[in-house]
Amino acid sequence: MRKPKIESYLWRGMLGGSSGALVGIGLLAVYLSSVGSTELLPQVFAVGLSLGLTGGALMGGAIGAIIYSIAARNGKDPDATVRVLIGVSSLLVYSLVVNLLSGGNRSFLFNLAYAIVVGVLPGLLARSKNGSEWSEAARHSQGRA
Repeated sequence: MRKPKIESYLWRGMLGGSSGALVGIGLLAVYLSSVGSTELLPQVFAVGLSLGLTGGALMGGAIGAIIYSIAARNGKDPDATVRVLIGVSSLLVYSLVVNLLSGGNRSFLFNLAYAIVVGVLPGLLARSKNGSEWSEAARHSQGRA
């Protein structure tokens, strides 16, 4: 058996990123409603759903690719905790760099909250279809199939 394909990591990461973006949009809508800015809700949903889902899928795919490269090097999927840390730290670094390069003034806590909301699900979901695929691939490559 060959080693697991990257597609599993990518689509699971993309699904997680899009789901995380939906959670973020929902949290933003709840916040805007609580402070009385309901006139902004149609714009949040119109722009947020299109850009959020696309951006979440792209970020999730990138996280899936990072997790795949680590899994391919180690010959097994990282633990769920490690995958979540990879997802959150990847998005935190990305968010901080974009904020720095654009001259933005978002706080570190905002960037951290964004990384947690959008990064946890792709990190958690990005894995091989079946955890035993890596061990079967290792046995096959060593001639113990």
